[in-house]
Amino acid sequence: MGSRARHLLALLCAAAPVAAMLAVAVPAATSASAQTCPAGGITFNAAFSGGVIKIGSGAVSRNLNGTACGQLSLTGLSITGSTINASFTADAPAANVSFAAGSVTLFGLISAPDTTTIDSDLAGTASAAINMTTGASVVNQSLSQSISATVDLLGFYCTLGPFTPVLTTGPSGSLTGVPFTGTQNLTAGTSSLTGTVVANAFTVPAGKSSSTCPALIAGVQNLLLGLPLSAGKSSLQLNASLNVAGLPPI
Repeated sequence: MGSRARHLLALLCAAAPVAAMLAVAVPAATSASAQTCPAGGITFNAAFSGGVIKIGSGAVSRNLNGTACGQLSLTGLSITGSTINASFTADAPAANVSFAAGSVTLFGLISAPDTTTIDSDLAGTASAAINMTTGASVVNQSLSQSISATVDLLGFYCTLGPFTPVLTTGPSGSLTGVPFTGTQNLTAGTSSLTGTVVANAFTVPAGKSSSTCPALIAGVQNLLLGLPLSAGKSSLQLNASLNVAGLPPI
C-alpha cells in the first residue's frame, strides 16, 4: 500500500471523533423478511458459499454465504439425439434472496463488518441440456440483481452501491464461471447440481453521505477505494448448489 493510502487511512481514523459529533444516530442495518418460496410449477433453491467480492483493489470480502429461491418458466424445448435442450426465464423475488453478514478487509489491514442488501429481484435466463438416458444435466445461467454493501466504518454505516452484477456461468470480463452439473431424477423431475457464477463487468458508484454516514467519512471512503469504479475493476464470485423441482418426468 502506497503512502497516499496510508495517509488516507490515518485520516479516516483521525476523522472518527469529529464525525461522531456530526452524526445524530447510527441504527443497525436491517433486512427484509423472507417470503415463502414458491411451491408450484418449476422451482429452484440455491445455496451460495465461499463467495468473494472485490471492490477495486482496496476492499475484499470473503466467505460470502447466502440463499435464493424462485421460479423457472419454460420458454423453449428441443430434442437432439438423446439430449433434451430447454431454455427458461428465472426469477427470485428480492425478499427470497439473502446473504449472511460478513466482514470486508481494506488494503489487507483493516477488517470492518459489512451487510449485503438486496435491492431488486434476481432475474434472467437459464438453459439446460439433459441426457434422457442417464439424467446427466448441464445448466448455464445469466442472472442479474441490484445489491448494496453497507460497511461499518468505526461505527458509521456507509453504503457501497447499489451495483448490478450479472451472475453468469460463462465469461464475464477476466473471469469465467463453471456450468452447473449434476443428475436429474428422470422420474421425480428433480435435479441437484453444483457450479460457480461470476461477475466482472459491473460498475460501482461513489458512496454518498447519509444520516448514518457523515460526508467526511463518505469522502474518505471514496478516496480510499477510488470510487466510482468502471466496469472490470470489481468482481463477484460465488460457488453454488442448485436444486430444481417440478420438471416434467421423462
